[in-house]
Amino acid sequence: MKLLFVLLAMLSMLLPASVLRAAADAVELPDSLIEIGDEAFYGDVSLGEVVIPEGTSTIGKRAFACSSVTEITLPDSLESIADDAFSGCTRLDTVHIPHGLIGRLDLGELFAGTPWLIASGVYDEQIDWYFANGGTLYITGSGVLYGHSQPWQAYQSQIACVCIGEGITMIDGPAFSGCNAMTACYLPEGLTGIRNEVFRECTGLISVAFPDSLQVIGDYAFYG
Repeated sequence: MKLLFVLLAMLSMLLPASVLRAAADAVELPDSLIEIGDEAFYGDVSLGEVVIPEGTSTIGKRAFACSSVTEITLPDSLESIADDAFSGCTRLDTVHIPHGLIGRLDLGELFAGTPWLIASGVYDEQIDWYFANGGTLYITGSGVLYGHSQPWQAYQSQIACVCIGEGITMIDGPAFSGCNAMTACYLPEGLTGIRNEVFRECTGLISVAFPDSLQVIGDYAFYG
């Protein structure tokens, strides 16, 4: 028995505490949290689901890099987050982002290399799109989202939700026409118009969050 205690003591000195802890299903961070510093959870293999509480404003460099985090929830209060906060998170396949935060994040930089981000691209120079695990299509940028092409067409049958960030002022048709698997769409404050046939033949669409700024809904916008 004495030998066992000696071995355990030696093991605790050789291995980091995160390895000795049992893997957690969820990490509950305190509601008083306002900042997560550089490399705070770097390489922590005990992480599973992490909920970052509302009120947190800053996430530092490599804060969760190379950790075992599988699911992350970001708060709407977030003001600053390092582009490499989740670098090397090869198990991160679920991310919850408040709608108001979408237009303020570079999702391509932030989640590059994670299984959550399936595809991304640039559309008409000022618009970025990201298709994520779970079927959500995120659109960020500024100005008019023109509908003359659908660069996300390869994933059209898998799009379950569309989230458009603040900065997009108009959606041209037929940007999302024929996305039959789509059930929900979140439109940003500041959007003034949905032009003709934007959501035509989106037969599964049952929930649309319209902003107070919306002035025009075009012909056949939600037809079918």
